[in-house]
Order: sequence, then C-alpha cells, then structure tokens
Amino acid sequence: MVTGRGLDHERQETERVIAQLLRQAQAVGTVRADLTVADFRLLIAAHHGVVLAGGPDAATASQRYLALMLRTLQP
Repeated sequence: MVTGRGLDHERQETERVIAQLLRQAQAVGTVRADLTVADFRLLIAAHHGVVLAGGPDAATASQRYLALMLRTLQP
C-alpha cells in the first residue's frame, strides 16, 4: 500500500506522464490545445461519478460518458 510521501510521488509521476501524453497528442492535433492536466483530473473525477451513479447500467453510462468526452476533446 502506498501512503504519505509515496502516494504524493505516485500522484506526481502520474501527472508527469499525463502531461507528456497531452503534449504529444496536442503536437499532432489529436486533442485540443487548451486541454490541461487539471482538466484531465476533472474528467477522471466526473467519470467516477458517472460510474457510481450508473448503478446496474454503470458500464453503459461509462461508455456513453467517454464517447461524449472524447468528442469534446477533439480540436
């Protein structure tokens, strides 16, 4: 189990990787130029809420949410 400073390190490393992937995707025009790591965090948190609220239809709700979000991320 990762706790305390270990968790902070994991979070920082995850954000570093996300930032790198966003830069690469933005460089080739796959995602909007104004998308940030903070935006990505919000999308993940919202997805979590969709899954929780989806109940027995969580998988369907997740797929629908992701399809909608992926469209909005395109330039």
